[in-house]
Amino acid sequence: MHWTKNWAWKIYCFIFALITIGNAAAMFSSDSYVYVYYHILMAFHPQYILLYALAAACCILSLISLIPLFFYAFEIPFLTQEFWKWIFVLRVSFELTGHAFEIQLLKSVYYSDVWIVVFLAGLFLASIGPSYYACFHYAFRWDRLFPSR
Repeated sequence: MHWTKNWAWKIYCFIFALITIGNAAAMFSSDSYVYVYYHILMAFHPQYILLYALAAACCILSLISLIPLFFYAFEIPFLTQEFWKWIFVLRVSFELTGHAFEIQLLKSVYYSDVWIVVFLAGLFLASIGPSYYACFHYAFRWDRLFPSR
């Protein structure tokens, strides 16, 4: 069974890379609202460093997830299946815990219009969903993707 991809995955890989790199820049740039949010929280109480650490780990794992996404789009095996399984599991874990800023933003928007929150949540899922699909298949369907290896 030959595994073929069309240009859609390659285009998505490029667009998702731009989004992910932009999010990382916002997370670690002292001029961004995200950076200011977490650092103001930490100024109020040192315990809030945990929220910042979770968000930073989520951001870093999103950047790392660009690697299997790229190799999935271009049909290239890289490193081992076990390594990508662990990266995928860590990414899901930190995705569920590392969005304190975004949660507060959605809560504040929710008070003005619930449909904007629904739209934003749908937009988020639509933009990140294919990345999870590709990374899951790259990590857990290695034998199907690369049958001769």
